[in-house]
Amino acid sequence: SFLPLYIGQEVQLNINLLPPKLVRGAIGTVLGLQLHPAEPPRGWDLQDYESRKEFSLTKTLLLQYSPKVVYVRMHDCNTTYIDDAEPGVIAIEPYTASWQFRSRERKQNIPVKRRQIPLQPSRQTTLHGIQGKTADPGYIAHWAFPENLDSDQKWLAHYMQLSRPRS
Repeated sequence: SFLPLYIGQEVQLNINLLPPKLVRGAIGTVLGLQLHPAEPPRGWDLQDYESRKEFSLTKTLLLQYSPKVVYVRMHDCNTTYIDDAEPGVIAIEPYTASWQFRSRERKQNIPVKRRQIPLQPSRQTTLHGIQGKTADPGYIAHWAFPENLDSDQKWLAHYMQLSRPRS
């Protein structure tokens, strides 16, 4: 998978980091990132990437690995989390989530691990992220569900999709 990020982008948290302020849906602005140690060297420092030809031609930087850290300035937050940083700046690291996928064909559980940075663009909303909220300005519903959802889970998914938008 991929996560398009850019300096100055408005993002929101996908997990609860430090309740009650830094919770799912909290908004911030990307300030920068620290490359993963295994990222292939490019012969230049990320701090001056705008002056380099590779970046200036495409305005993009495709990484081989998730960044080690993404620095985000959280909105409406005056708490200092990082020494020598302005208030509200947090260092977000990738985390690993584990679960079991139940396959109907194989009739067995398959262990799954996913490593991700718990951020998404601020205007996007997922079905899980909208629980308990009103969808402002709205959200996209695909009406496609996994085959192995039972009837209660399907009912809840339909309820969430129909009840969260204002109109």
